[in-house]
Amino acid sequence: VKPTLDLIVKAVRSIESIHLQNFVRRVLERRDKLESLLNAPASKQYHHAYSGGLLVHSLEVARTVVGMIKLSEPSMPRIMQETGFVAGLLHDIGKTFTYDAQGKPLQASSLCSHDDHTLEACAYGLAYLDKHDPEIATTLRHIWTCASPGARYGHTAAMTLARYVRDADGQSAMADNQKRAFKGRLSQGFGRIGANCYW
Repeated sequence: VKPTLDLIVKAVRSIESIHLQNFVRRVLERRDKLESLLNAPASKQYHHAYSGGLLVHSLEVARTVVGMIKLSEPSMPRIMQETGFVAGLLHDIGKTFTYDAQGKPLQASSLCSHDDHTLEACAYGLAYLDKHDPEIATTLRHIWTCASPGARYGHTAAMTLARYVRDADGQSAMADNQKRAFKGRLSQGFGRIGANCYW
């Protein structure tokens, strides 16, 4: 977990927008939620289902979003790229409301959607952004409330960043599941196909 946390700290420090940096600090430096973030799994049984899995998954999603931007929209303004990174990094922050400091599920995990808690977890930071960079605040809210299949809040994605976060989330989850499914099977099945490929 510590190497992942160190990478996140380094990445956040490299953000050029002081307002986005301050936003992330206001969200992540809440003592009552930080321990939960460090210890929570990303899911109970699906993907990254281990202590610290939420942190690993969050960084994977953020990095993948940036990779998608660089591949598909390299001329996207830096502030939007940074917003995409932050949106990916915090897309599941609501799970800190559904796990305790030791990573054990709370009653809220079976009664409330962690997606709804994401806006709550970011409320203090979003209030700061509303004063200093309201367009970014609105962009983050839009990404988190429309990015999942079915547009749970009734709004379809109006920008590519929302799609990138949604797709990066799915990619990270699927990659972790695949890694666990094929663990120890490199010499069988699909492993043999690779011998005749370019990689």
